[in-house]
Amino acid sequence: MVTADFDIVSGNSAGYIGFIENLSGPGVGAPKWAAPKYLEADGKRLRIMAGPNGSIQGPAEAKWGYTT
Repeated sequence: MVTADFDIVSGNSAGYIGFIENLSGPGVGAPKWAAPKYLEADGKRLRIMAGPNGSIQGPAEAKWGYTT
């Protein structure tokens, strides 16, 4: 028996981090979700920006096809 409802915190491909609330409550087989809300800190939206080489993937990204 599930006694908690689970929400989602997830990043997207643009680097923003969002909170998606489970509106259905615990134990629901097909939950309904609220629209994502971007997380903020110090009045600014949280966003993971690319580093000096233009990537957030790391030095081995070329083997995954992420090249610029």
